[in-house]
Amino acid sequence: MRRAVQQAEREIAWAQARIPLIEADLAARVATRGEAFSFETERGVITEREKAGAFLLAQLRLAVRNAQEGRWTLGRIGGFAVTLDAINRQRFIEDRVVTDAGLSVAFAHGTVDITVDQDTKPLGLVARIENLVLRLDGELADTQKTRDEATRRLPAYQARLGAPFRDQALLDEKRNALAELEADLAATSREGEEEAPANDDIPPIAEEDGVPNALRDAA
Repeated sequence: MRRAVQQAEREIAWAQARIPLIEADLAARVATRGEAFSFETERGVITEREKAGAFLLAQLRLAVRNAQEGRWTLGRIGGFAVTLDAINRQRFIEDRVVTDAGLSVAFAHGTVDITVDQDTKPLGLVARIENLVLRLDGELADTQKTRDEATRRLPAYQARLGAPFRDQALLDEKRNALAELEADLAATSREGEEEAPANDDIPPIAEEDGVPNALRDAA
């Protein structure tokens, strides 16, 4: 019950800290549906999804090809920064340095990585980013649900703290039986050790002409 109380309290604290951040994200969100889409970069605004996705993929592959390390903000979609992170790692099996690079969206409630692989297309990449932005409503609802359910469970857990274990008598009986069994096993083990013959009592192997009988019979 103590662990259940602690878990519920952690869930409530986590949700209460997260909810205002998601609400701030919702307040900062900019609509991207249909022709409202825009990708704001330092060089200007890209209003075509395919071009925006192609630009992001090109920057990602450029960082890998040039082995560039660092973090860059490539632009904003839906009101949120799209960042590129790259780090060089030593690959000992092949004895060379490789660059791991990835894209992510920076929200107030946390940074979310975007799945990118060799088959990712420009339109598919932008769709993933837009889905993250659109999913903020669901994130808020899920977090509120976690808070509400933990808040509902907590009083019941707290009420059971200090209450006697209903199967205490059965538990004591099982513990006593286990202690008796362990004592019997220990006694049996000691008796076996006392009855075991010493090495000096083992009869020598009969030999003939210096050859053990077993080896002669096998020959």
